[in-house]
Amino acid sequence: MDLQRLDWVLLKAQTMVLSAREERFVNDMIERRERDGDAVRVSGAQEDWLEAIAARAA
Repeated sequence: MDLQRLDWVLLKAQTMVLSAREERFVNDMIERRERDGDAVRVSGAQEDWLEAIAARAA
């Protein structure tokens, strides 16, 4: 997942109604993005989950 897409998904997710589990996941990803910057790594499973959230935002 490119960083521009990651940032867009994370911003959109903050405006959505999420389950408690999704909210924890998104908050963790935001913290990692802020901490690691451009070096943040997103696994395939994490990308799938983020894209599933993004699909609901569109």
